[in-house]
Amino acid sequence: MWVSYRKARCFSFLGAFLGVYANGQTSGQDGPIHRDNTSEAPGRTVMLFCSEHWATCWGGELMFYDYDKENIVMSVQPKPRRVVIFNGEIPHVARAPAANCNRLRMSIAFKTLIRESQTWPDQSKLS
Repeated sequence: MWVSYRKARCFSFLGAFLGVYANGQTSGQDGPIHRDNTSEAPGRTVMLFCSEHWATCWGGELMFYDYDKENIVMSVQPKPRRVVIFNGEIPHVARAPAANCNRLRMSIAFKTLIRESQTWPDQSKLS
């Protein structure tokens, strides 16, 4: 998938992978608000939501916070096959599914490290 993505977007390799993570959450398994990267080690995260079906009422949003981790600035529903690309320095959390959801919220996260000499294309061209 990653090679296909790079070729389709026509830009050079981002630098290095920090890791590829398969995530599965059920109700009650909220994670901590965190950052994948720092200003000293900048990077991007590519998140792919893998559930075959996901009802809006099941929750499980990917939430983005302000720098101080006090206010939610954006929320993304985990719709099937949705890809979200974001700056890894932004505080975020994967919320657990709601109590009435009997499904596993599944995602794969590709975490990267960008070398200082490389630049990231205009975000508006990546959607």
